Amino acid sequence: MPKHLHAPKLQALARTAARTGKIPEIFIRYFDQDGKWVGDHLAWSTTTIRSLAQIMRGIMLPPRRRSRSENGRRILLTSLCWSGKSILLADWHEIRGNVFLGSHSGFANPCLDKICGSLTGASADRVSLPQLCSVGGNYGFKSMARLIETPMLKHVGGDLHVRGWNPLQLETVGGSFKIESVLHVNLPKLRQVGGSVLADDGEDFQASCLETIGGNFDTGFAAKSVSLPQLRKVGGSFAVIMAVRIDAPRLREVGGHAFTHSAPDFAPWGFRVGGTWRMHDNAKVLLARYQRARELLRGGEDFYI
Repeated sequence: MPKHLHAPKLQALARTAARTGKIPEIFIRYFDQDGKWVGDHLAWSTTTIRSLAQIMRGIMLPPRRRSRSENGRRILLTSLCWSGKSILLADWHEIRGNVFLGSHSGFANPCLDKICGSLTGASADRVSLPQLCSVGGNYGFKSMARLIETPMLKHVGGDLHVRGWNPLQLETVGGSFKIESVLHVNLPKLRQVGGSVLADDGEDFQASCLETIGGNFDTGFAAKSVSLPQLRKVGGSFAVIMAVRIDAPRLREVGGHAFTHSAPDFAPWGFRVGGTWRMHDNAKVLLARYQRARELLRGGEDFYI
């Protein structure tokens, strides 16, 4: 739901549309490619979904308002919903609404590079979008798809959930990022995650450009090695419980707890933790040595760098 439109305003617009037959521009993305009302199941409450479906029942979006061409680009102005037991083939360059795929369905679009809404579904058989760079909302499926091809994905505005592959071109995630069933996590271009990062299946985690994480960073009980050479800030907790090697020399601020007690050499100077820091005994010794050395070099225990 757009932030400036709450349920009462949406309902008022829907009643006006039902009474006058004039569908407001902002409602177009809530229809599907066949002109049927679908709403937004990710953004709206169940009550809002049901009330709007009742008001908009029987109202169809005219074909001329479902798509258009701009500078040679074919744009689907609505959402795209597909639940057929086959692969839907399309040639859109951009989809302004959401994309939802039902169980055992598939979607292939060789030139699609932008989805303004979300890309979600149940257990799609195949998703082939080789040029997709940007998803404005969430990206993820409820269960493992047989084959997902989005190798050029760079930006996800909402939550991202991937299984079995590394999004090598990924740069930013606005929400949380969960990666499953990947033994060696490698995210060479990822710079920022607005929410949490969860990767509890991999033996090692590498993100050489990642600078900030708004929520928690959690590698569960799997990762033995974590490499985050550019990371400066974690808004939540930093949980790398089993990591023996932690390469995060620039990390200075963790808003929650820090769990680094398996890493004997992780003792960055100036490391600030909002909660509890559970560290390795050897790391405590290293910190004490650093503190003493700085006191001797800089003129006393009250000096801080």
